[in-house]
Amino acid sequence: MGKTKFFSLLIFLSFLSCQKENLSNELNENNNSNVRENKLLGKWNWVKSYSKHSQTVSNPSTEGYSLKVEFTDYDTAYFYINDSLYQIKSYYLSDDTTYVDTSNTVTTIRFDSIQAGYLYWYGDTLVLDYSNVDKLIEYYVK
Repeated sequence: MGKTKFFSLLIFLSFLSCQKENLSNELNENNNSNVRENKLLGKWNWVKSYSKHSQTVSNPSTEGYSLKVEFTDYDTAYFYINDSLYQIKSYYLSDDTTYVDTSNTVTTIRFDSIQAGYLYWYGDTLVLDYSNVDKLIEYYVK
């Protein structure tokens, strides 16, 4: 009878250990998401775009206008041309495992529930990579 209690206690402690590890992993994922979202919040100024299709670079000087995007903590993105609001979209972030970039944490960003592309940072530069849809990569700074 003593061995049965010992093994039952061992199994119970193993179960608690697994639950603690799962909770710890879940907290780490939530913290990573919060850091990512906090870094994203605010107004971003368009620096340049690169078209993989035409292999050209455009920027405010070549196009004659400025673009900004503002990400809020209410999952809303405001898009501006020459500081005039022209579009409002809801956005959603999720981790992505299909896009491989070993130097960055890549996040899938969806605007209005449609997969728009990928989001990542190079230093202080926000990269919105739509190359999977329309072969365009946009670069923004705060």
